[in-house]
This record gives sequence, C-alpha cells and structure tokens, in this order.
Amino acid sequence: TIVLIIFLPVHLRFAYILRTNNQVERTFRFFLHHINVINIFYSISQLSIHNTAWFGIANEFFLVRSLILMLNVTQTSVIPTSRGLFYFLIGFNQMTAVLLPFKHKQV
Repeated sequence: TIVLIIFLPVHLRFAYILRTNNQVERTFRFFLHHINVINIFYSISQLSIHNTAWFGIANEFFLVRSLILMLNVTQTSVIPTSRGLFYFLIGFNQMTAVLLPFKHKQV
C-alpha cells in the first residue's frame, strides 16, 4: 500500500511527460504510455477498491456486489497479460532498431 501511494504520483507525472515530450520515437512513446496507463489503473483500483475492502471499509458493499472477485481476475490475468504484451512490443521495436537500422521504420 505504501509503495502504491508513493509511486502513483510518479506514474501520473510520467504520463504527463510522455504526453508533452515529443522527442521519443512515436511507437516507443505509444507503448510506454499504455504501460503507464495500466500501472495507473492498477494502482487506483488497488488503493480504492481492494485495500478499502481489506481494511474493512464498506465491507458489505464489496461482498454483495462481488467487486473483489472481478478486481482479482483483472489484476491476476488481464493486467499482467497486457503489460507483458506491451513489454514484448517494446523489446521487438528495440530489436528491429538494432538489427535492421535502415528498415526499422518500415518494420
């Protein structure tokens, strides 16, 4: 919880920098932006839903609506899969930049 509270403003600042800074390559910036949005979503959902239920705040609300179950499915399958996909695409982008420097823009 403390780590999420510390790094949520860092993710928000990084998102602002990515939106305003055009010096980074477009596809690389696109993938970094989406990874950052996934991290922001994870942090906000963890802090606002999961931790409030864990600490007993509005516990009945979460039990009746089974929000914790949907959140756990999202946090254990959707978020890591999408994060891994974007890391793979960033790695592939950098690999083509090194191996095919003249055809990198075409790939």
